[in-house]
Amino acid sequence: EATVKSLEGRLKTVYDVAQALGSVRSTNELLNTVMHKLFEAFPQADRGLVMVGDTFETLQPRVIHYRSPDGDGRVPVSRTLARTVYKNRQSILCKDVFDLGGQAGSSDTLASFGHRSLVSAPLIFQDECLGFIQLDAKGKGRFTDESLNLLTGIAALAAIFLKNDKL
Repeated sequence: EATVKSLEGRLKTVYDVAQALGSVRSTNELLNTVMHKLFEAFPQADRGLVMVGDTFETLQPRVIHYRSPDGDGRVPVSRTLARTVYKNRQSILCKDVFDLGGQAGSSDTLASFGHRSLVSAPLIFQDECLGFIQLDAKGKGRFTDESLNLLTGIAALAAIFLKNDKL
């Protein structure tokens, strides 16, 4: 029963994102819509970021979003984590940065950024990586394997719309 409810919730989120993306007119509107929908789907997310670029070296933040209105306008990103997501085209889940043991960047570095739990997924269209999405939680909420799967699916959907907008 709980598994069915969870699956229904994920499918509804993907459907809602696809519906919302169908009506956007610009890249900025597209990425802001994605982030808004992600914050609806992930109540534990405190901060979110979309980085876009043709290469790892040219990645630029396109959307930065805070749940709290007192955000300082930036979301720190571990270069090691960003490189893994972008270059390896691999989604990453850190359920708790203090349990990393050296994976995906130093837990000390991520903790110093204010991250406690984070999830990140590449924006991949066919064989091209267009950037990545990262969500992090500073408080008690944690991301799960289900969070990783949902973000990866939404990132793939957003990449299709992003590529079409570029064309």
